[in-house]
Amino acid sequence: MYRVVATYNGVDYEIYNPLDPSAQIYDDEIAEEMGSTPAFSFTVPPGNIAETVIQPLATHITAYRDNVEVFSGRVISADWDLYNTMTVSCIGDMGDLADSQIAPFSHTGTVAEFLSAVISKHNTLVDTSRAFMVGTVNVTGETGKRTVEDYADALTLITNYCSGAYGGYIRVRPGRVVDWMEDFGENGQVIRFGENILDLSRQIDAADVATVLIALGPEPEEGIRQAVTAQNADGVKKWGKIYRVEEFESDAGLQAAAQARVDALATLPESAELTALDLSVVDVSIPALTLGAWTNFYSPANGIQGRYLLYKRSLHMTAPANDTVSFGPVQQTITGTSLADKAEAKADNEALKEETQEMINSAMEGQDGKFSEINQTIDQIELRVGNAEGDISSLTVKADQIVSQVEDAEDNISRVEQTADKINWVVQSGTSASNFTLTSHMAELVSDEVHIVTDDLQISSIRYGGSCHVTCDSGGVSIYPGSGDVEIGNPASTIYLNGNRTYTGTLYPEGSPNAISGRGNAVFTGQVGCESVDANTVYYGRLVESSDRRLKYDIAALDTDAAGKFIAALKPSSYHLIMPRPESTENIVMPLSADTPTRYGFIAQEVQDAMAAAGYADGIVDTLPEGFIGLQYTDIIAPLVKVVQDLSARLEALEGSNNNG
Repeated sequence: MYRVVATYNGVDYEIYNPLDPSAQIYDDEIAEEMGSTPAFSFTVPPGNIAETVIQPLATHITAYRDNVEVFSGRVISADWDLYNTMTVSCIGDMGDLADSQIAPFSHTGTVAEFLSAVISKHNTLVDTSRAFMVGTVNVTGETGKRTVEDYADALTLITNYCSGAYGGYIRVRPGRVVDWMEDFGENGQVIRFGENILDLSRQIDAADVATVLIALGPEPEEGIRQAVTAQNADGVKKWGKIYRVEEFESDAGLQAAAQARVDALATLPESAELTALDLSVVDVSIPALTLGAWTNFYSPANGIQGRYLLYKRSLHMTAPANDTVSFGPVQQTITGTSLADKAEAKADNEALKEETQEMINSAMEGQDGKFSEINQTIDQIELRVGNAEGDISSLTVKADQIVSQVEDAEDNISRVEQTADKINWVVQSGTSASNFTLTSHMAELVSDEVHIVTDDLQISSIRYGGSCHVTCDSGGVSIYPGSGDVEIGNPASTIYLNGNRTYTGTLYPEGSPNAISGRGNAVFTGQVGCESVDANTVYYGRLVESSDRRLKYDIAALDTDAAGKFIAALKPSSYHLIMPRPESTENIVMPLSADTPTRYGFIAQEVQDAMAAAGYADGIVDTLPEGFIGLQYTDIIAPLVKVVQDLSARLEALEGSNNNG
């Protein structure tokens, strides 16, 4: 079972639980890809506690599946539509690595030590909630000096100098632990045709295949640049000689590194995109699929039987049938991967490629073991390629700028279209903001929510689902609230709760309405706070408080002794109310007359003393909006019933003993 928890100001709020009707979300998706920052998006309907606790950058979201963390990250955006529906977007904890800006520095050591140095520098620049620790590192690379010449965030440095240069994948696991690994083990669940494969497609891309590699060492300050050639014999036999030029960071072990690289380039990369059912959802004894783990395939009908790496997946809590997983080969992990783009740019230049092949073949056939002339030729080729790359880079920048401008324009058009759709839903026609005609469905909604009894009524503001503020004269008003608070300013002769409706929230009229009247089968659930300000308030109809077991927790029987102490300590009193002076904080003691009713009840401060005597910590006594103390008289019923039950039991026992005697 999935759950989602929002942490705001150090307090956890459960915003999704499939068993709780008040904690629901929809259109949710957790998107994960090896080496990338996870993302989580979902939509929240009105009434979810998430409306009040989700704040961009300030709220942390954690998703669980059977109490195992499947996402951890912070909210980056929250958008509301016309109907108070909120759409939330989050990024995973890995995104916190982009919050720092690390000054230029040099580091000498292994790549694992460089990773630790970057994480340490990041931690000194951010608060502890966004700090990380280094976990497992099993990717290796040369030991040497690495110089960072410009300011950069930690995520960029790790990508450029670690995973981008030596392969492998970066992930952040629970506890904010950063791992850098070739892969993440094996999945225990097998993907089988006819069992858990729902849809499948295979791709083989030969665009990056090469059978002969010219490996260049780093550019020396003096002398000739080292170059070696390696080839894959099986690849040459199958597809002929396909050349590739790549640069490496070190001369050490250059021949072995070149051979390992060309062996990888001579293999046709195959990947598979499929929709599969994670069988652990229906059978807890089956291990769940893990991102980054090797997975066994068995699908004879598709000609697939082997191991693939699960490198991408999307999870849908409320619609598991939409889950997708993608499998393919492991990412390149040898030295030189970070320069793949540059090598591809050279290989794509057909004229230079033909010239390079002709010169190298001639040198290889006629001058075995002598590379001086080849190195000089390569230097000349690189100079020409560098000039060509400058032109390509300039064109690429301009193309990126054009694409960015087009995307911005598309976004603006989309927002305009969305706004137009919302306006068309509300307004049918009009010439100005004060002269327009509502659409039929919007007019029905408004007429159902507000009924004007007098032509002189002025409505200052109405927010559906929240507070409804209305100003009116003495002509009278009828209000049909949905939920939330209703505050009424100038005194109305009567506030009507109309029949065949249920009213929820808090009804607290300001001023001195003569009555709150229910017509027909009106039901009000919530709090009515009139008594403290009006001595003549009358309640008609049915006044109902919600009491469903499903809405309660921590249910426990009342202690008989505590209830007895509480009831015994109560002091029933008679009294007259002090009326508040209009538009003043002072009070007026009204003179007694035939029209001044005597009230019977309790004094809130004395009830607090009774609660203390019984050991009741809360309940019964509430603080009203104007600062006075009020009573929840219905809360006294339960202790009173408990005492009556105890007295009744004692009476029955006493009568029984007398009858037996």
